[in-house]
Amino acid sequence: MLVGVEMDEDFMIAVLLLAAYFAAGLGLGLLYFYGLWRNAHLFANGARIATVIALSVGRFVLLAAVLVPVARQGALPLLLTALGIVIARFVSVRYLRNAAAMPLASQHREGPA
Repeated sequence: MLVGVEMDEDFMIAVLLLAAYFAAGLGLGLLYFYGLWRNAHLFANGARIATVIALSVGRFVLLAAVLVPVARQGALPLLLTALGIVIARFVSVRYLRNAAAMPLASQHREGPA
């Protein structure tokens, strides 16, 4: 009976580790795409080119600094981390699309009375 409990404990630890890889990917993706948005915002508003390039390089270095050690852990942790990044992309795009539409919606409602 104790063998089954021990196997369940190992299984749960493995599941929690895999969930942690997914959560790390989600957090990394949100941070990465926020940096991308910030980079585009700075570029569009005429920030110094050195600042824009430094932020771009920083985003890629952060991505590599997380993904390379995760890749050394195996294929499944890498896939779950990448899945988190992809889901973060969809969340970021949806959030920014809704945020960009808000001023247009408020202007539309303030039309002629």
